[in-house]
Amino acid sequence: MQAQHPSSTSTLVAAGVAKALISPTGASLAPADWLTWQWRLLAACGNRYRWLLGSLRSRWTHGVWTALERSMLPGICLHYLLRKRFIEEQVRSCLGRGTAQVLILGAGLDSLAARLHRYYPEVLFLELDHPATQGLKKHNLSRWVAGSNLRFLPCDLNRSGFLATTAGCSDFDPGRSTVVVAEGLTMYLEPRAVDWVFEDIAHLSSESTGIVSFMERKESHPPAFRGGSAWIDRWLARVREPFTWGLDPALVPGFLTDHGLALSHLTAPEELRHRYLGQSRRIPVAVGERLLVTTPIERPQS
Repeated sequence: MQAQHPSSTSTLVAAGVAKALISPTGASLAPADWLTWQWRLLAACGNRYRWLLGSLRSRWTHGVWTALERSMLPGICLHYLLRKRFIEEQVRSCLGRGTAQVLILGAGLDSLAARLHRYYPEVLFLELDHPATQGLKKHNLSRWVAGSNLRFLPCDLNRSGFLATTAGCSDFDPGRSTVVVAEGLTMYLEPRAVDWVFEDIAHLSSESTGIVSFMERKESHPPAFRGGSAWIDRWLARVREPFTWGLDPALVPGFLTDHGLALSHLTAPEELRHRYLGQSRRIPVAVGERLLVTTPIERPQS
């Protein structure tokens, strides 16, 4: 990641979501304003990525991107969109049950907090991310984001847990019900930093919820999407954002227990497809990343 630019992977995901939303399938899965926010977020990257905006909007170059996706990792853009759709449903469900705070770790160019904070003015929305990505996002979205209940805190999650950073926000209270979102984050963290994420979720109130995505990792195989081109790993290494952590899904319950958490839900490999696209297998969706929903194990009163 370069000091004055957003991470390459956050830009790629934002572009992938925009590409998916342009398609008839993607457009039917998202609120009407979602694509508008994706354009705003990509524009927030500055002139360096203006060509990307133009190429996604052009019918000819959009076809080039589609061909590239098919050759590198078929269905990855739709996977990004379905992942975000699942997370948003979980967050909205928590808010419907009275959750007081939404904490998004490594928010990147995600639009969730920017879109939802306007509809839940009594809820604190807090984004934590690397200063390089967050600074541009915060600066360029200020004209559209006016709610005082949306805050941004710079943080390097490879250096400390998120509770060390939220201590600098007087309005955040770890004793209140919180939903923590860590989407597309853990695969870029060092193992000790992943431990900090889960340990900090466990130290929130027992009414809190964690929604975390992670890469599958089995035996000696490195974390990766299934069927992806070798060029993906080469590109990630080139931009210095390689996958560094993954977990065997069979080990998830024990892993969470060791960190003071209980498993509420673990997505199956084809669950997002079945949930949002029905039984159709005509449209490819990338596989290899799972989502888990977890809650703190209630600690006995001292």
